[in-house]
Amino acid sequence: MSENLSLVAEQIFLNAKNLLIEHGFAKHKSLHVKAINDFSVTIQLVKSPWNSKYAFQFWFEFVIYAIVLPKNIKPSEENLLKTNTCLIRKKMGYVLDDENQFYEINPMINVDQFISNVNNHIQRFINFCYQFNSLWDIIDFLEQENRRLGRNIHSFMIAITLAQLGYKEKSKKFFVESEGDITAIRNWAKYYDIEM
Repeated sequence: MSENLSLVAEQIFLNAKNLLIEHGFAKHKSLHVKAINDFSVTIQLVKSPWNSKYAFQFWFEFVIYAIVLPKNIKPSEENLLKTNTCLIRKKMGYVLDDENQFYEINPMINVDQFISNVNNHIQRFINFCYQFNSLWDIIDFLEQENRRLGRNIHSFMIAITLAQLGYKEKSKKFFVESEGDITAIRNWAKYYDIEM
């Protein structure tokens, strides 16, 4: 990447980092992490492996985790990433109605407009996160996504999360409707003492 593109990229990344920090996302290695009640959100900037000196592509990925910690342990950025269950992992474009969305820095861009677009997209992502007040809101959202898609692609992770939190009856419903290898699903349910 040319020195000019490199400087533009650094400026864009710094603006994105500052916006996330302004909204309470703590920097942890290459991630930004925020605990919100009983769930946490991480967001990470991912650089394309095919970048060149003529163009630089990147995108953002996010993960929403259920916080499954003993009551006496306060969530920290470190244990939020080690002890919790991933409920959803997507590119930020998912929130923007374009799941394959990515950004490209090249000599033809208007830098100010580009930064404004990236910041606007990050703000939309932050607003997406703030629509959830609890883990139950996220589970409701994932159930709606299952219905919208006509498939139960989120049911297995909901089942695991509910089982870890001790909601065995509710968990069983999601294990039963989960897609995938039925033997593996039964084994996971059995691990949590749930008979299917």
